[in-house]
Amino acid sequence: MEIYNNYSIDLNILIFILAILGAVILVFYVLMYSKKRKKISDLVKDEDLLEEIKKEKKLKKLSQKNEYPYIPKKILDDKELDIYYRLIEELPFFNVLPKVPYSSFLDVKKGFNPQLLKNKTNKLIADFVICKRDFSVISIIEIEKNTSEKTLEQKKKILENANIPLYIYDLNNPPSVEDLQGIVKDLS
Repeated sequence: MEIYNNYSIDLNILIFILAILGAVILVFYVLMYSKKRKKISDLVKDEDLLEEIKKEKKLKKLSQKNEYPYIPKKILDDKELDIYYRLIEELPFFNVLPKVPYSSFLDVKKGFNPQLLKNKTNKLIADFVICKRDFSVISIIEIEKNTSEKTLEQKKKILENANIPLYIYDLNNPPSVEDLQGIVKDLS
């Protein structure tokens, strides 16, 4: 019995020591965590960057609550809307679709890696897609705004390889009625 009592005393001491050790670790962790938080705000001297970090934290909290700070916006601005109405007026026998991702109307030939090639088109958006009534794509109209030369060249090459005609116009010099009538002749 004496051996058991010594053992139980040692077990109680061991539990007590582990509890103290756990409390010390917890206090240490809390102190280190609060220092890290202070250090981040102390290290960020740029007010804009600090504001961005705060917004990111706020967005993370919102997403955890399934709340997002989105509001609706117009798909086309006023100049693009004007061009759209010109297109549907001059192309009455065709469907005109604005702001269409390239990945929606391009597919990959068999024998090629579809994922790799689709990744190249994921971020490309056609300003206006002209379709037949069955929604088969017959041409693309791009309105150049602040498009980089590299992106424009990539679009040209992709559409050329897909045998889809591309018409490019400047936002400040949109297609005229004559230009659109020329497109209709090309499509017919």
